[in-house]
Amino acid sequence: MCRLYRSIVLALGLVMGSGAAAFALNFCFNPGISDPSPQSLAVAERFKKPARGSCSAINGFDILSCPACEGPPLVVGTACLNSAGDTLRVAYTIQQAIVPSFGPSPPLYVTIDLPYPSLLNGHAALVNSIVPGTSYGSLQGHANRCIPQEIPLS
Repeated sequence: MCRLYRSIVLALGLVMGSGAAAFALNFCFNPGISDPSPQSLAVAERFKKPARGSCSAINGFDILSCPACEGPPLVVGTACLNSAGDTLRVAYTIQQAIVPSFGPSPPLYVTIDLPYPSLLNGHAALVNSIVPGTSYGSLQGHANRCIPQEIPLS
């Protein structure tokens, strides 16, 4: 009886532990804008996909927006899954970064509406606050688990 009880507790622990790890992944958001610069590939560290009708925080860094920067700029934002469960709305800000020859750069604002669960071919916009009123659009926005999961901060 004691052996059966331990087996059940161990099995429940494995199921609960494996479920938690599957949802806390580094997740990459890409508005699909390739030209002109700036571009974005935001890495949301330990991102948890939101449930229907709820939101999850995006905290991480961007690896494409500022190649001349001394390190990747920080990213903060939100991803919300609508109540129908068919659209993931993403909005994030790429924070100011220090460019050695120019000083701080203004933030960039990114929004992406992604079909869920495919997360492909979403409507995206990137607003460049360096030149007021300048924005770029795309129908190629996408998101996925970052590959590789460990992306070095240089």
